Amino acid sequence: MPNDLQNEHDRPLAILLHVLSFIPDPSLPIAAILDFTRCPPIDSSVSLSMMHPEDLFSPLEPFSDLPDCFTKSPIPSCVICDTLLRSFGQVWLDGAKSICDPRFPASPLPFWFLSYWRDLAQLVELKSGWEMIWSWVAMQQMDLGLRTEIQQILCSMGWGVALQGPADRLIAYEFAEFLSSAAIKGCFIDAMINKIAERVT
Repeated sequence: MPNDLQNEHDRPLAILLHVLSFIPDPSLPIAAILDFTRCPPIDSSVSLSMMHPEDLFSPLEPFSDLPDCFTKSPIPSCVICDTLLRSFGQVWLDGAKSICDPRFPASPLPFWFLSYWRDLAQLVELKSGWEMIWSWVAMQQMDLGLRTEIQQILCSMGWGVALQGPADRLIAYEFAEFLSSAAIKGCFIDAMINKIAERVT
């Protein structure tokens, strides 16, 4: 896609500045995310998941006034948001101008809701994961100093920032998978082996 067309494609997906304040900055410590109470629930109904992605877009101009309850209303899951974002390019080229959310049938929504929903849905899912990790660390039989060090990291590391050092290919939330009893993914093992290889060559 030419750069000019790509810019036009990306522009309607940009979240409004005053709405960004509802999404915690990625540099906010993980421990602070655990206390974040403004996360809307994930919509567990089938109304969105059962619809064809293209049916959720409309040729109507979006309303300039946002629904009063939009910051508290349940949001689509990450899976649905990602599906809609993948469909966006073609429906945008076909003339779609807004989102037709069946929960707000009389209020066509601007496209940036797709990005807003996706970012919040990711936060909600990550928050749930970090809560489990915090509890897991507290319950493990480990040296008190090690537990304290891990908790200090969680109190200082940003929830969505890139890690530094040997783990520089990971984002903070991927680090969570190392703090559990689950088997380490093969991609992480490959990354560690590659890092070791870099040091010995």
